[in-house]
Amino acid sequence: MSLGDVMTLVAASIVALGGGGVLVLALSSWLGKVWAERLMESARAAHEQSLEALRSSLHRDNETVLSQLRTHLDVAKEKHLSGHDDKIRIYRLVVEVVSDLLADFDRHSRQALPPDQAAQSLDRFNRGRMKAYGYLAMLAPQTVMDAADVLFDDLMLVSNGTLRYEWPRIRAHILRLLNSVRADIGFDATPIEYKGVL
Repeated sequence: MSLGDVMTLVAASIVALGGGGVLVLALSSWLGKVWAERLMESARAAHEQSLEALRSSLHRDNETVLSQLRTHLDVAKEKHLSGHDDKIRIYRLVVEVVSDLLADFDRHSRQALPPDQAAQSLDRFNRGRMKAYGYLAMLAPQTVMDAADVLFDDLMLVSNGTLRYEWPRIRAHILRLLNSVRADIGFDATPIEYKGVL
């Protein structure tokens, strides 16, 4: 059967049915739309459900990651603050050790420090210096270590009688150390300088 024969047969069927053929075509068109809408609605609902499941999963994952990040941040912050507090304590210890020795140097230069007390003072300084140096080495940056080395070496040379005690030179070493400490702890990194007359 040729294509022309098929078309003739279809046309003859529609003519034979008459108005019923138009009704069948209209009904099939309406039924096709309804069926297509139901399929589309079903696909849309499945897509929305899948999308909502994905949103929920992403939200849970984000909350988990954010919680882990907050925990890591809290630990890092606590560690930083604890280290910062430890640095300040160590820097205070260094200042106390040096201040005690300098006070004894002043007493010794005025002949107000008996020899046995001078020996005890040097021993205290040496012990304190070693402790302070160990503590500094744990937390201080190299700039602070360098300044502490210069100051401690100078004080040890003065203590041993190898170098003369000269306050302006010692003060310059102290200021270098204090300025390094100030820069490290970050409260005020502006260097300080001596503007007195002694």
